[in-house]
Amino acid sequence: MNNITKKLLPIGTVVQLVNKKEKIMICGRQQIDLEEQVEYDYLGCVYPKGIDNEDVLLFDADNILMVYFLGYQDLDEIHQRLLIVDELKNGNEDEE
Repeated sequence: MNNITKKLLPIGTVVQLVNKKEKIMICGRQQIDLEEQVEYDYLGCVYPKGIDNEDVLLFDADNILMVYFLGYQDLDEIHQRLLIVDELKNGNEDEE
């Protein structure tokens, strides 16, 4: 994630990506492509089909064209989001 102040979308959010006709549901955040050793903002699956090893997508916030549905948010989600932002801030301080 290039900018830690970007809003992190909650798990379950349904989005439209640039250059994709299917809707995508976010099912993971801060994912690493092990083959390329690249970190992505999100992992998603085709909505409403669900997780299928062949249809799992890694993408960044910059690739989101539209948000159709915002996923469930409670105190656990907010806490997790704060942990991710904290980790990103600390990671960026290490790089400086």
